[in-house]
Amino acid sequence: MGRDREPFVGWRGATVQREEHAYGPNQMTALRPASKGYLAMLVLLTVGCVVATLGQFDAPAPHLALLAGLFLLLEVVAVTFPLPVGPQQQLTLSASVIFATVLVLEPGLAMLVIGGGTLLGQLVRHQSWDQTLFNTVQTMLQAAGAGLVLAAIDWRLDDLAGRPVLFLALVLAVLVMELLNLSLVAGIVALESRQPFSTLVLAGISDAPQLSVAQYALGLLAAVALDAHVWTVPLFCFLVYPLYRAGELHSQLHEQAQHLEHRAFHDALTGLPNRALFLDRLEQAIARAARQQRHVAVLFLDLDGFKRINDTFGHAVGDEVLVAVGQRLHACLRLEDTLARLGGDEFTVLIEDVAALDAVLGLAGRMIHALRQPIQIGGTTIVVTTSIGITLSTVDGCSAVELLKQADLALYQAKATGRDTFVVADTSQDVMAAAG
Repeated sequence: MGRDREPFVGWRGATVQREEHAYGPNQMTALRPASKGYLAMLVLLTVGCVVATLGQFDAPAPHLALLAGLFLLLEVVAVTFPLPVGPQQQLTLSASVIFATVLVLEPGLAMLVIGGGTLLGQLVRHQSWDQTLFNTVQTMLQAAGAGLVLAAIDWRLDDLAGRPVLFLALVLAVLVMELLNLSLVAGIVALESRQPFSTLVLAGISDAPQLSVAQYALGLLAAVALDAHVWTVPLFCFLVYPLYRAGELHSQLHEQAQHLEHRAFHDALTGLPNRALFLDRLEQAIARAARQQRHVAVLFLDLDGFKRINDTFGHAVGDEVLVAVGQRLHACLRLEDTLARLGGDEFTVLIEDVAALDAVLGLAGRMIHALRQPIQIGGTTIVVTTSIGITLSTVDGCSAVELLKQADLALYQAKATGRDTFVVADTSQDVMAAAG
């Protein structure tokens, strides 16, 4: 059902799934206007925090400036992850760098270091600008929240042994980082999926999966080692239990964020990508095809007479039919193709690297044939057919919305010619003729 991409919900603690052969997410570019406004507000808030915090502190000492450069380099590595480690280890590394930076540097400088490292890492990963901005401000605001908690009690790493209250400050800083992470993620997910923000936040807090606190342990140890106060390392044993409890909260927020992003960009019934994720993949596929002088194909499918199935057998049976249809369509596709459900009984397919129109027509024929086979739901036999509209991108490119609209118009022509068939948009015929 397409290649897995990372969703637009942020880098740290939100998801970070690699490019895999399964439908899922990557950087989202097709954001709603409200989400873009939310992102702009976060950018302004981040700039304000940097200006306010930098104005309260003196210029860093030379050794701190050197540490800042080192932390920036570590954050770039943590974000780009050229290392052969799994997603959980990648999250651990990223969280450790942020936490260590906050413990050693003043809040404003920590924000700049974390933001700069995240920005450079995102650029290396070729993320979209919306994705890059969100991930950058997300990590910077987390660093700001934790840093201001520590600054409020005059945090000093070398004073850890003499002031027991600093242990509580560490735990509070961890909680602030994770609650900020959940809130920022829930905000954009709420705008994209139109779910209540409070519901998303409470759902994240109510879950209780398990996770080690390796990210915070590593962060503390890194801060201690880099600040050259090795004698404080044994004091870490006093932090194990509170950090473990804080780590449980981090785990719950991380797992819930994964669940939220899937709900935001996938159809709840079939598990297929929804309209937002399909349009994002289509936009990126069009851009790649234009650079390579290739074509992509979009197939728009609509089941014939599906309303009659709902009216006759009920919506529960209709839902099972839609799931079965999704499975049959998926069986017709290559691993790199993307199948999505736009809503109701409408499905779309994205085919990349199209060399000949005949291959797309052959696929359309196979899907029509597959859906003609009877579907057994309990003791009921149901037969469905589908009409398909097909269109191809031009070499010089076009928008995802325009391509989807062309396929939709071709679909209506297929419906008008008797259904259970496919029609190719006139522009697609012209495209392949010119390519030939």
